[in-house]
Amino acid sequence: MLMKTNPDTNNLPNGTEVNIQIKKTHRIEFLFLLLALYIGSVLYSYIWEDLLADGVGYHPTSLTETPMYFLIFICTPLAYYLFQYLLLLFLSGWDTKAVRFASLWSDSGVYSSRPLPLKRHRLFLLLPGILIGLLPFVHGFCMEYKGVYLFGIGCLILAINDVRMFWKLRPFDSEDLFQMGKKVYQGTVIRRNYTK
Repeated sequence: MLMKTNPDTNNLPNGTEVNIQIKKTHRIEFLFLLLALYIGSVLYSYIWEDLLADGVGYHPTSLTETPMYFLIFICTPLAYYLFQYLLLLFLSGWDTKAVRFASLWSDSGVYSSRPLPLKRHRLFLLLPGILIGLLPFVHGFCMEYKGVYLFGIGCLILAINDVRMFWKLRPFDSEDLFQMGKKVYQGTVIRRNYTK
């Protein structure tokens, strides 16, 4: 069976290296942040604050008037990375020596120094964005909680890299192993010799 790999993946003797371009992702995150705050504010104001045509210029900034606005955006990355740490700790069998934190100028996050089955790594990539991103976003919007809504937007922005990495790992089997690199969004897929 022939497998198509992405242009930025390299075949290695013991596996296939997979990574994403962080600079491109930062541009996507910034654009998504601006769009989410503008469109999200207009939509939120339309539903909850009776948006009128003459108030369109005011309402996109109405979310930034939320008390503790800056505190929410400082706490969002901390909560996201803490959730990732605890999730990776759980998925690696509570091995505290295997889970580490990487802080680089371009990106930060947690990684495991030991290989994980790809099915577990996929959970690690998707669950934070769903549980502390999408659910608070929907809950805050539906229940008129601006702080929860902003927290959900922030976590969804942080989940962009995880979703891109998940997309890159689609061609590989769930029984393969994934060895994370010291840079957060790179790693090697190690193929297992198994029969189905």
